[in-house]
Amino acid sequence: MTQERFGEYTYQVWAADGSGEFMFSELLKPGAYAKKPFGDVLANLRVPKVSLFYGESDWMCVRSAEKMLEQIDDMRRAPKSVEEFLVGNSSAAGVGVASSAAGSASSANGSSAASNNSVPSTSNSSVRGVSRRIQEHEKRAADTSLFAQQPAPLQVSNSTYEVADAELPRVPRSGHQMYLESPREFVEVVCRCLRSPNLVLRGDVLASEASSPGTASAPATAAAGAAGAAL
Repeated sequence: MTQERFGEYTYQVWAADGSGEFMFSELLKPGAYAKKPFGDVLANLRVPKVSLFYGESDWMCVRSAEKMLEQIDDMRRAPKSVEEFLVGNSSAAGVGVASSAAGSASSANGSSAASNNSVPSTSNSSVRGVSRRIQEHEKRAADTSLFAQQPAPLQVSNSTYEVADAELPRVPRSGHQMYLESPREFVEVVCRCLRSPNLVLRGDVLASEASSPGTASAPATAAAGAAGAAL
């Protein structure tokens, strides 16, 4: 395609009345599954910042992105091993943490006991995490929508990112064609995403890349886009 033909095509896309975007809105109202979900790839990119945003009346469901951010946040909070969990929740007053080889056992109320030493119950954040998962399970059981029945956005158990901002901005007065329907507001949202991304690389990932000789540094700009397309 020549530059002139491409220019004419681009002009018609911007200037002509909408067609396909309205068709998609109607066809996808009941919902749809992604053929190749991008969540697992997105969660383990190496760009420093990732921002997710939607149109105010976007036909792509924002709940997938919200759920993905929750999953990444839970990954960061979750202990990497049983020992790490017990050590992280034991008191500083010399409470012993027995290993599985020493015959540690869990009582019905959730505390662990071995050799007459008890380990305190889980921290408030852990309790809140368990409570939130119970609430999500109950909500999902009562929800018969397509979203509730689909697999979680992330199937992997790790991510290179941590959540910096859980709020997903919307472009006012627009659907999925944000840059066409509300160009000024679209630019404002993109600038906001560059200043305050949803995801940033974890500190240990950045340190690992900095200490690896010959590793090319990732682009310094944020990767901003409509999250629904990726999920």
